[in-house]
Amino acid sequence: YNNITEGTKAFALEPGRIYLNYKNKYPEGGVNFEDREEIISAISKLFDELTYNDRRVIKEIIRKEDLYEGDCFSEAPDLLLVSNKGLSLRGSIGKERVFGTESVLKGMHRGSDSFLYVKGKDAEEIVPERPHVEDIVTIMNRLEEM
Repeated sequence: YNNITEGTKAFALEPGRIYLNYKNKYPEGGVNFEDREEIISAISKLFDELTYNDRRVIKEIIRKEDLYEGDCFSEAPDLLLVSNKGLSLRGSIGKERVFGTESVLKGMHRGSDSFLYVKGKDAEEIVPERPHVEDIVTIMNRLEEM
């Protein structure tokens, strides 16, 4: 939070996750909740129009309320950006270059390319057919009980 300056409307703590800089929530927060829709619309339009080499960078922009729920809902990012295939959203501090060559590292995690691997006796019985991140704690607890 030390690099967020007064007047900042939104920021990303990790690539693809956009947080509005709410007053009374963040140190230099100045955004009132009443202004949320206007700011989210402006940010969404900006990212929706972002291109690199004549390709749209962002495939999908997901609003917080369409993705998250539960006790930690207030801590979730306001927007989640999903990049188009072949493009990765990454964070860098202190670099001036926005676009560059693909990393030599392979197997990077992308939000839509996730999987869950559970090994153990009766694992199929405790893992839902389409698990959600919220299911992880329940799955882990049940595995420990076995």
